[in-house]
Amino acid sequence: MARYDDDGNLISVKGSTRIIRAKRRYKRQLNYLLVKYGFQKQKTRNVRNFQFGAHPHIFDHAMERESELSSFTKDELAFSIGFIDKFLEISITNNIHTALAMYPHLPQIITEANYYQNPQAIKRKYNRVFEKNVREVAKRKNITFKSFYGIVQEKVLSSTSVNIHWDRSLFERKVHEFYPENATSFESLYELFREPAVTENRLYRIGDMHFNYNGFRLIANEFAGWVIQNSMESIGFNPTQGQSD
Repeated sequence: MARYDDDGNLISVKGSTRIIRAKRRYKRQLNYLLVKYGFQKQKTRNVRNFQFGAHPHIFDHAMERESELSSFTKDELAFSIGFIDKFLEISITNNIHTALAMYPHLPQIITEANYYQNPQAIKRKYNRVFEKNVREVAKRKNITFKSFYGIVQEKVLSSTSVNIHWDRSLFERKVHEFYPENATSFESLYELFREPAVTENRLYRIGDMHFNYNGFRLIANEFAGWVIQNSMESIGFNPTQGQSD
């Protein structure tokens, strides 16, 4: 709904009215029927089938094996990387120093099945194909790229040995999510020792792929250390410049 001039400058943004939204909805339904009955080839990802998760299909691209990427994922990657590429070109043209850094979501380190314990959760880790594509763009543009995957993975795997392996080996029910009212004496005793250890070491929110406060503290410290040790590459600052003046 945005219009640009020939130089790429934004002219106007038109609001989406009810009529336009309804038109999109009917168009999607028509395309679905055409594909279903063989009159048209599927051009967009099918999100009608059931998928486990609070936000089904939002991570379809990440769930695919890197060796078996669908045409939809390839198109989505090209679309996103195209914007990043254009942003970097604008930065370079305007002499703006840029560096790229990325850190992982939890299912890129352990599988959904590990922390959701649901038979419908996928039993393999999410791929890192987006990170690899960003890294390739940075290399092509001669721009610094930093991945914090290694350090976060190390911390997660050492921490989750408490709340993953202990729970799975000691109990059949989901005591890692809640403690039932009819908890046994052993389960109650276990809770006293287990909860402080897990809370202290957990880096991601419970049943979620995003950082908690500990995770943000970790990435903030790691990022700050990287910038201090690599100030020129990361933020374009030379600490020795001007000292002789």
